[in-house]
Amino acid sequence: MVRFESQPERNDMTQVHYGRPEYWEERYSKDLEPFDWYQRFAGLKQIITKHTKTNNKIVYLGCGTSRLPEEMVAYGYKDVLSIDWSLTLISHLQEKHKSLAPLTYLRMNALGLELSDNHYDCVIDKGTLDSILVSQNIVSFSTNQCGEESTININRVLSEVYRILKPGGVFVCVSHANPEHRIPLFEKSIFEKSRVEVTPVEKPQVLSTSAEPGTEVHYVYTVSKEKEVV
Repeated sequence: MVRFESQPERNDMTQVHYGRPEYWEERYSKDLEPFDWYQRFAGLKQIITKHTKTNNKIVYLGCGTSRLPEEMVAYGYKDVLSIDWSLTLISHLQEKHKSLAPLTYLRMNALGLELSDNHYDCVIDKGTLDSILVSQNIVSFSTNQCGEESTININRVLSEVYRILKPGGVFVCVSHANPEHRIPLFEKSIFEKSRVEVTPVEKPQVLSTSAEPGTEVHYVYTVSKEKEVV
């Protein structure tokens, strides 16, 4: 059974350490069932296929047990690299998908990607940036509070994403937070000269239970690395 996890209640956010390796290692030591944050490929298909081709090199940050990589391969993508920092998780996924050539799983920290410069066409994130912000014991999904450490870590991740993208490559970031609270992260990063495209995507029905205005969608931010000037 594939599950979705909704956003934690605000009062519980500071109790959940989503940005800490030990939290995920403990979680995956107990549960390795398929689990998708925010959206499946079907919900992001129009955006991802708009910015990529099936022969492009794709990197998926903080893959967890999401089925997004499998669904992209089923659609026709031929090179999808998924990374996560949980050894338990990555070992499991490497064994599970060892016969599926287009899929690669590597243990890696998004703060320091051991990947080549200017090599990938697209990097996808579903909730990794959100998790980094929450990890600093702040309520940052829907507010503009941001601790110094989390700001540094966000900039490190964005710098790494920028570094590995080819000129013209695109970063696709799925978040709970609205543009008012996420666009400034890009504007204050290495992507500062790039235009940020924002696309609201309706939440899967199982998550669309809140009556609070503006909470029935996720926001997909796409930002491109500048092309080299010849």
